Amino acid sequence: MDVVQALGFTQMTPVQASTIPLFMKHKDVVVEVSFERCKASQSYLWPQAVTGSGKTLAFVIPIIEKLSHRETPLRKNEIGALIISPTRYLLFGHTRSLTSS
Repeated sequence: MDVVQALGFTQMTPVQASTIPLFMKHKDVVVEVSFERCKASQSYLWPQAVTGSGKTLAFVIPIIEKLSHRETPLRKNEIGALIISPTRYLLFGHTRSLTSS
């Protein structure tokens, strides 16, 4: 992929390798995370993926790839992608990934 090489990466992380090809084929992608029962509180815990596993770039790379290969450039006020983030912290990380590329 042009974008991966342009960003200086030589290989994808496992999460990227399993999701990017699906995104590029216009497939909806859900990454399942199994939950574990917390013995102390009897509540459910959702394990968090390791920092640096490539989650953000797993969906940012296909966005950049698709937008950079459009037949016509985006017009003024045209939306190329919409990213919904559950927290402000994650939103800033996504913004950094998009603006640094």
